[in-house]
Amino acid sequence: MRVIAICSVCCAVIVHSAGGVGPIAAVPVHGRGLDRVVLPQLTPAGGSGRPGRPVSPQHDGSRGRSGERKRNTRMELDRASRLVRDRRFGEAIVILERLLEKYPEIAAAAELLSTSYLRAGRPNDARRLLENMLLRNPDSFTFIRNLGHAYLDLGQKDKAIEVWNRILRDDVNYAGYYGLIARLEKEAGLYEEALDVLRRGRRFEKHFGRYTMEIVKLERILGRERAAFREGLFFLARTKDPGIGQAGVIFDIFRDNGAPVEYLAEIDSVMLHAGKQHRSLFRMLASLLMVEASAYDEASAYRDGKGGEPPGERELYEFVNRLSGMKHRSGDEAFERFFLQSLDGYWERYGTSNSAPGVLLMMALQARRLAWGAAGPPDHSLLERAVQFADSVKRHPWGVPFRAKASYVKAVILMDDMHRPERALETLRGVRFQGTDMIRRVEELRLRALIASCGWEEAAKHLDALAAADDTVLAALARYGSGQVNFYFGNYEKAVKELSEFAERHAWSAWANNALETAMMTRKALLEGAEPLDLYRAALLEEAAGNTHAAVDSLDGLRMRFPRSVLVPRARFKRAELSAGLGLGESAGREFIDIAEAYPLHDLAPRALERAAELAELDRPAEAARRYGEILERYPRDPFLERVRNRYIALRKRIDGSSDDGGKH
Repeated sequence: MRVIAICSVCCAVIVHSAGGVGPIAAVPVHGRGLDRVVLPQLTPAGGSGRPGRPVSPQHDGSRGRSGERKRNTRMELDRASRLVRDRRFGEAIVILERLLEKYPEIAAAAELLSTSYLRAGRPNDARRLLENMLLRNPDSFTFIRNLGHAYLDLGQKDKAIEVWNRILRDDVNYAGYYGLIARLEKEAGLYEEALDVLRRGRRFEKHFGRYTMEIVKLERILGRERAAFREGLFFLARTKDPGIGQAGVIFDIFRDNGAPVEYLAEIDSVMLHAGKQHRSLFRMLASLLMVEASAYDEASAYRDGKGGEPPGERELYEFVNRLSGMKHRSGDEAFERFFLQSLDGYWERYGTSNSAPGVLLMMALQARRLAWGAAGPPDHSLLERAVQFADSVKRHPWGVPFRAKASYVKAVILMDDMHRPERALETLRGVRFQGTDMIRRVEELRLRALIASCGWEEAAKHLDALAAADDTVLAALARYGSGQVNFYFGNYEKAVKELSEFAERHAWSAWANNALETAMMTRKALLEGAEPLDLYRAALLEEAAGNTHAAVDSLDGLRMRFPRSVLVPRARFKRAELSAGLGLGESAGREFIDIAEAYPLHDLAPRALERAAELAELDRPAEAARRYGEILERYPRDPFLERVRNRYIALRKRIDGSSDDGGKH
């Protein structure tokens, strides 16, 4: 039997008989033996191979006998195959031995019989059969595979390795067999032998990448992590036109082993012999690994050209993209600053590139994140930089595809971070946004900005336009917005009616919960008269316009003049939020705790404990963990319990890790 092809999908080896039979088997090679049997079309040599072809009258007798033989053989093989699938190996062996005695040239029967012998615990019978069959079919992979397993079962490991390696040739047409043999040896636990086969096989260029990645996996199985790291670098060094995206396994190894900085010596060694493009890639890779190790000075040195010239545009662009995906570093102020510096570096070197607008947009978002990095009020200078970056996107000659998104980002910063609703509205005006999701976000932002700026007439026109939209979500936003406008305008009764109806009819909406909460709060507060609501509403409007101190005065006035109002818990919560925003985190934390203790059954109680925990996380992690634990214990039905639990688990890991390192908390 000779091999003619290997299926690229299931790795089945398609074989031809050496006798008078055509294509007779497609034998899967996954695992030991046959997991399933694909039965052959038994076609006499020289036949058409097409079942059902009419028989010529002049050859009716011989063709009839041949057809009968083929049908009988097919039936016997079908029957044996079913028995093997049912694990009735003894019965299958009887049928197959009888069949091979009559037709010894049918390789498919021999393959199935050898598998049955192995499954039935008769490796010596399998060995005798297979050694005989290989005399006729010396290149049959299935026979070679099964004979190796027979030797293993007989305790003859060296013979198994010898027979498996018999099929390997210094010929590109046999390159695929190196992977198959390595898989057999790996499954048999012969890892060193599999490594040797893969190293020999990767000299064929077509298989270099796949075989090298298999070597990396085996080195990791053997616990030789640094060797696996070195092989990953070798893969990149030999890859034509490589990129950071192909270094995933290197990041995995480095991170899984606790970011060992001594591994960087391997990269320094590779860089000595690498070409210019590869050197640039390896420097960016080393910088990213130093970021993983929180060694930002070293990361900066590699990024800026340690050991050679500065990075090329492609490498630096891939570098900042990789940084943008490091979500696990989010909140680390040192990382956020390093990221922004890297973006600045790209902009300085390659500001005229067609990729620059995308980087500028990242710079705007990163400057915004960094502005809110520490507890306390945001860094307004960084917010101003974020706005400038967004403006630069719109002015850039390659910035047309990014202009709408840049306008949205700028408007969000102006509205939510800098509390300048009029400027936010001006930024959105005249910009054509595309995409259903983007349009919805923009219209919601525009509505909030109109309310915050008290632009009631323009808000009414905007709501009319939304109500006429074909988009059901925008139409729902119009109804929700009408209730919100009436609340902030002081039409409380109408607001309660509209918001209640909205929550009932649009329970699917993202605004339904807020609508219901506002309606219920307003209905209860109206029982006390409109004046407490007026003070609370005024505070919300002042906050939205950026007048924090005026908002605080309104909230303090509400608490002092109406100490028994149902709005007092909300006024105190909002007051604590504003204090935190002013940088008075410790005072705000105490106020949140007081709120939770004074109103333990209020729906704001778990949120107050959560905010107190958030404010304590940086400097007092043990206290923060205790607060999260209180929520988990006291409020098991809290709708945000999963978020609280995740924060608690992450914080406990941080505390326990600090304890292991001898840290204090």
